Amino acid sequence: MTLLTIQARALLLPEAAAASTAPSPATATPTTPAPAPASMTAAGLATALAASGTERLRDAAAADGGMARLLAGAGTAQVLAAQELAAAAGSPDAVAAAGRAVPGGTPNVSEAASTAPAADPGATAPATPGSPAACPLVPSRQAAVSEKAQSGEQVPPPGPAAPGSALAALAAAELEAVYGYQAALARLPEDAAGPASEFLRRHQDLVEDAEAASRLHCAVPPPQEPGYVLEPGFLAAPAAGLAQLEAATLPAYGDVVALTDGSARTWAIAGLQAAAERTVHWGGDPGAVPGTLLDEARLPLLPE
Repeated sequence: MTLLTIQARALLLPEAAAASTAPSPATATPTTPAPAPASMTAAGLATALAASGTERLRDAAAADGGMARLLAGAGTAQVLAAQELAAAAGSPDAVAAAGRAVPGGTPNVSEAASTAPAADPGATAPATPGSPAACPLVPSRQAAVSEKAQSGEQVPPPGPAAPGSALAALAAAELEAVYGYQAALARLPEDAAGPASEFLRRHQDLVEDAEAASRLHCAVPPPQEPGYVLEPGFLAAPAAGLAQLEAATLPAYGDVVALTDGSARTWAIAGLQAAAERTVHWGGDPGAVPGTLLDEARLPLLPE
């Protein structure tokens, strides 16, 4: 119940939150208690929870911005909870296909072509996405900041987040995950090395997908670093370290869900769910709403 309560508070609309904190009239009409729900088996509850999570993932594909991120995270958490419940009930197959209603795939090139910024506003035919003609020459913020700092000028605040920058940040997070898996493989027991090898291949594919998608949105993907600083104790407990690396990619996926649409968003939703599942596989906690950094103390209370 805690999971669903946190999600309900996160999804509460502002007007509903205000109503929940308003004093109730002294003459309020007493409400009739709702009838007790019919008894349900654990497997049945898991199936219902999985169906709810799948519906939230479908809703996320069509919702706006931040709400899409919340819905994707809530749906992912519900599917994960359903899988855990079904496994405990001895019926894991009951929810095996949960959450797969939103296809993964890769971001669509022709879609990006229709949304990529055009070099000439009067042009009639879209240029190839990611090409010099399709992407205006805009200096990187890092270069602009450095130039202004050297000349003593005031550095402007960063502009609004863009799909390309979110995809480039995701590519950076995936590159770090690849490095972590490569470092962990030789230190994992044999029964864990098999899944880790498969996850490593998946992360390498995700790096390529995110880099290609960032170029389609006129961003420059980050170069691969020669190495990354791993958490203390990573090599002594690689499974826990991999769980942390997987969990660290979740906010990046959430950003892409919030800032993109179409095939890029459905790809990110599928990536968010898969990353959360890998986090759980290694014994980590993806949170009540994966992909969203929540401060539960600041969430509105539910109406009574």
